[in-house]
Amino acid sequence: MYQQISSGKRITTASDDPLGAAQAVNLTIQGAALSQYSTNQTQALSSLQLEDSTLSSVSNVMQSIQTQVVHVGDSSLTDADRGSIATTLQNYRDQLFGLANTTDSNGNYIFSGLKGGQAAISNDPSGGGVKYGGDFGQRSVQISSNRTVAVGDTAASVLQAVSPTESAAVSSAATYKIDFSVSATDGSTSYTITTLPPARNRRQRHTRRIRRSRWADSR
Repeated sequence: MYQQISSGKRITTASDDPLGAAQAVNLTIQGAALSQYSTNQTQALSSLQLEDSTLSSVSNVMQSIQTQVVHVGDSSLTDADRGSIATTLQNYRDQLFGLANTTDSNGNYIFSGLKGGQAAISNDPSGGGVKYGGDFGQRSVQISSNRTVAVGDTAASVLQAVSPTESAAVSSAATYKIDFSVSATDGSTSYTITTLPPARNRRQRHTRRIRRSRWADSR
């Protein structure tokens, strides 16, 4: 009784009120869990906003690339003009590289799945483009006692998952050859792409015809 009066607390030890002490411990645990959920919600929102902002930037760069690709078909361009466009496209590639390897406030790569310490995208040493360095796990955060939300996607799923639009899909490990030819009749230039996927010993041919350009005339 003296300890209760001096401390101002009804329960100073568990023996004073075992049931009340158990309830107090339970409330403390619940309070800590709610505090953690609140922190998780803030982190989840920050992660999703960062990914959304990054993908918006990727979309803007891709639109810029599309504009340059369309422009390079202008027959009035000189070789110097096309060289300038090539440099611009290389700069856009570097920007995409940087965006794919975006990190959060903790220094983790947001598009590497569960391997946050590993860069998502790197140059393929074989010279065949890029390779994915993360895994295929998806990060998630528990925001309440019965709800978990995904807070990240992998570069393999959002940046490398390209759907073909006009031709058959080409295996990432396939080899290909591009042959150009100039028509003796009207001077137009055409090209043929021949692919040979290693898994299937079958050639796929895709042919396009493009307008005559100055570089074609000079050949």
